[in-house]
Amino acid sequence: MVNALRAAAALINRLPSGMSPETTAGRDGFLHPYSIEGGVAAVRIKILLRDFVTAELAKKADTLLNVAREVMVEFSGCQIEVQVTKQYRNMGEGLTKEPRAVAYAQEAFRRLKRDCRLTIIRGGTDGSQLTERGLPTPNLSTGEHNPHSPLEWTCLEEMTAAVEHLVELVQVWAEGT
Repeated sequence: MVNALRAAAALINRLPSGMSPETTAGRDGFLHPYSIEGGVAAVRIKILLRDFVTAELAKKADTLLNVAREVMVEFSGCQIEVQVTKQYRNMGEGLTKEPRAVAYAQEAFRRLKRDCRLTIIRGGTDGSQLTERGLPTPNLSTGEHNPHSPLEWTCLEEMTAAVEHLVELVQVWAEGT
Protein backbone atom coordinates (compact mmCIF):
# COMPACT_ATOMS: atom_id res chain seq x y z
CA MET A 1 0.00 0.00 0.00
CA VAL A 2 1.21 3.49 -0.87
CA ASN A 3 1.66 5.91 2.01
CA ALA A 4 -0.46 8.82 0.81
CA LEU A 5 1.23 11.21 3.24
CA ARG A 6 4.64 10.52 1.73
CA ALA A 7 3.28 10.94 -1.80
CA ALA A 8 1.59 14.20 -0.78
CA ALA A 9 4.83 15.46 0.75
CA ALA A 10 6.68 14.56 -2.45
CA LEU A 11 4.12 16.43 -4.53
CA ILE A 12 4.40 19.59 -2.44
CA ASN A 13 8.19 19.30 -2.36
CA ARG A 14 8.33 19.06 -6.18
CA LEU A 15 6.33 22.21 -6.80
CA PRO A 16 8.74 24.73 -8.34
CA SER A 17 10.33 26.66 -5.47
CA GLY A 18 10.40 29.81 -7.59
CA MET A 19 6.60 29.69 -7.95
CA SER A 20 5.60 30.03 -4.30
CA PRO A 21 4.05 33.15 -2.79
CA GLU A 22 7.02 33.59 -0.45
CA THR A 23 9.53 33.56 -3.34
CA THR A 24 7.56 35.77 -5.75
CA ALA A 25 6.42 39.37 -5.59
CA GLY A 26 4.42 41.99 -7.43
CA ARG A 27 2.73 40.61 -10.52
CA ASP A 28 4.47 37.23 -10.42
CA GLY A 29 2.09 34.31 -10.46
CA PHE A 30 2.40 31.45 -8.01
CA LEU A 31 1.29 28.00 -6.83
CA HIS A 32 0.29 28.05 -3.17
CA PRO A 33 -0.49 24.87 -1.23
CA TYR A 34 -2.70 26.13 1.58
CA SER A 35 -4.48 23.10 3.01
CA ILE A 36 -3.64 19.44 3.54
CA GLU A 37 -5.90 16.89 5.19
CA GLY A 38 -5.80 13.14 5.50
CA GLY A 39 -3.69 10.24 6.59
CA VAL A 40 -1.81 7.21 5.35
CA ALA A 41 -4.66 5.99 3.13
CA ALA A 42 -5.74 9.25 1.46
CA VAL A 43 -4.73 12.90 1.41
CA ARG A 44 -6.39 15.98 0.00
CA ILE A 45 -4.24 19.01 -0.85
CA LYS A 46 -5.66 22.36 -1.88
CA ILE A 47 -3.39 24.52 -4.00
CA LEU A 48 -4.16 28.02 -5.24
CA LEU A 49 -3.06 28.92 -8.75
CA ARG A 50 -2.70 32.68 -9.07
CA ASP A 51 -1.59 34.91 -11.90
CA PHE A 52 -2.25 38.43 -13.13
CA VAL A 53 -2.44 37.12 -16.70
CA THR A 54 -5.39 34.77 -17.10
CA ALA A 55 -3.73 32.76 -19.89
CA GLU A 56 -0.84 31.93 -17.53
CA LEU A 57 -3.21 30.02 -15.22
CA ALA A 58 -3.36 27.14 -17.74
CA LYS A 59 0.44 26.89 -17.62
CA LYS A 60 0.35 26.71 -13.84
CA ALA A 61 -2.27 23.95 -14.06
CA ASP A 62 -0.01 22.07 -16.51
CA THR A 63 2.89 22.39 -14.08
CA LEU A 64 0.76 20.92 -11.33
CA LEU A 65 -0.42 18.05 -13.55
CA ASN A 66 3.16 17.25 -14.57
CA VAL A 67 4.29 17.15 -10.94
CA ALA A 68 1.36 14.85 -10.12
CA ARG A 69 2.37 12.48 -12.95
CA GLU A 70 5.97 12.37 -11.70
CA VAL A 71 4.81 11.51 -8.19
CA MET A 72 2.52 8.74 -9.48
CA VAL A 73 5.49 7.21 -11.31
CA GLU A 74 7.70 7.41 -8.22
CA PHE A 75 5.03 6.03 -5.89
CA SER A 76 3.80 3.01 -7.82
CA GLY A 77 0.11 2.44 -7.17
CA CYS A 78 -0.46 6.03 -6.10
CA GLN A 79 -3.48 7.71 -7.68
CA ILE A 80 -3.56 11.48 -7.85
CA GLU A 81 -6.58 13.32 -9.16
CA VAL A 82 -6.10 16.99 -10.02
CA GLN A 83 -9.22 19.09 -10.21
CA VAL A 84 -8.78 22.66 -11.41
CA THR A 85 -11.64 24.86 -10.27
CA LYS A 86 -12.05 28.40 -11.51
CA GLN A 87 -11.88 30.78 -8.60
CA TYR A 88 -10.67 34.38 -8.79
CA ARG A 89 -9.62 36.19 -11.92
CA ASN A 90 -7.58 39.34 -12.29
CA MET A 91 -10.00 42.20 -11.74
CA GLY A 92 -7.87 44.51 -13.88
CA GLU A 93 -9.40 42.95 -16.98
CA GLY A 94 -12.92 43.82 -15.83
CA LEU A 95 -12.03 47.26 -14.52
CA THR A 96 -10.81 48.33 -17.96
CA LYS A 97 -14.39 47.86 -19.17
CA GLU A 98 -15.66 50.41 -16.62
CA PRO A 99 -12.87 52.92 -15.91
CA ARG A 100 -15.16 55.11 -13.82
CA ALA A 101 -14.92 52.61 -10.94
CA VAL A 102 -11.29 53.50 -10.19
CA ALA A 103 -11.52 57.11 -11.36
CA TYR A 104 -14.46 57.79 -9.05
CA ALA A 105 -12.69 56.17 -6.10
CA GLN A 106 -9.72 58.43 -6.80
CA GLU A 107 -11.99 61.48 -7.04
CA ALA A 108 -13.54 60.66 -3.67
CA PHE A 109 -10.07 60.57 -2.11
CA ARG A 110 -9.21 63.89 -3.79
CA ARG A 111 -12.34 65.53 -2.38
CA LEU A 112 -11.41 64.27 1.10
CA LYS A 113 -7.91 65.72 0.57
CA ARG A 114 -6.38 62.29 1.07
CA ASP A 115 -3.66 60.53 -0.83
CA CYS A 116 -4.68 57.68 -3.07
CA ARG A 117 -2.25 54.84 -3.81
CA LEU A 118 -2.99 52.42 -6.61
CA THR A 119 -1.48 49.07 -5.70
CA ILE A 120 -1.99 45.43 -6.53
CA ILE A 121 -2.87 42.63 -4.19
CA ARG A 122 -1.79 39.07 -4.81
CA GLY A 123 -4.90 37.26 -3.71
CA GLY A 124 -8.48 36.90 -4.77
CA THR A 125 -11.18 39.08 -3.32
CA ASP A 126 -14.93 39.44 -3.38
CA GLY A 127 -14.27 42.44 -5.61
CA SER A 128 -12.69 40.25 -8.26
CA GLN A 129 -15.75 37.97 -8.18
CA LEU A 130 -18.13 40.91 -8.58
CA THR A 131 -15.98 42.51 -11.30
CA GLU A 132 -15.93 39.26 -13.27
CA ARG A 133 -19.74 39.21 -13.13
CA GLY A 134 -19.96 42.71 -14.61
CA LEU A 135 -20.03 44.89 -11.48
CA PRO A 136 -16.64 46.67 -11.42
CA THR A 137 -15.51 46.58 -7.81
CA PRO A 138 -11.98 47.79 -7.08
CA ASN A 139 -10.56 46.94 -3.66
CA LEU A 140 -10.67 49.88 -1.28
CA SER A 141 -8.78 49.97 1.99
CA THR A 142 -10.84 49.01 5.03
CA GLY A 143 -8.21 49.21 7.74
CA GLU A 144 -7.21 45.54 7.61
CA HIS A 145 -3.64 44.46 8.18
CA ASN A 146 -2.24 40.96 7.59
CA PRO A 147 -5.62 39.60 6.38
CA HIS A 148 -6.27 35.87 6.72
CA SER A 149 -3.29 35.36 8.98
CA PRO A 150 -2.97 34.72 12.70
CA LEU A 151 -1.68 38.30 12.97
CA GLU A 152 -4.72 39.90 11.32
CA TRP A 153 -5.89 43.12 12.91
CA THR A 154 -8.01 46.16 12.09
CA CYS A 155 -7.50 49.79 12.99
CA LEU A 156 -10.64 51.67 14.06
CA GLU A 157 -9.36 54.99 12.71
CA GLU A 158 -8.68 53.42 9.30
CA MET A 159 -12.12 51.77 9.30
CA THR A 160 -13.67 55.18 10.01
CA ALA A 161 -11.66 56.73 7.17
CA ALA A 162 -12.86 53.93 4.87
CA VAL A 163 -16.49 54.68 5.71
CA GLU A 164 -15.93 58.38 5.04
CA HIS A 165 -14.40 57.46 1.68
CA LEU A 166 -17.38 55.26 0.79
CA VAL A 167 -19.86 58.02 1.65
CA GLU A 168 -17.93 60.42 -0.59
CA LEU A 169 -17.68 57.78 -3.33
CA VAL A 170 -21.48 57.41 -3.34
CA GLN A 171 -21.73 61.18 -3.84
CA VAL A 172 -19.31 61.06 -6.76
CA TRP A 173 -21.31 58.26 -8.44
CA ALA A 174 -24.55 60.13 -7.83
CA GLU A 175 -23.15 63.20 -9.55
CA GLY A 176 -21.70 61.14 -12.38
CA THR A 177 -18.49 63.18 -12.49
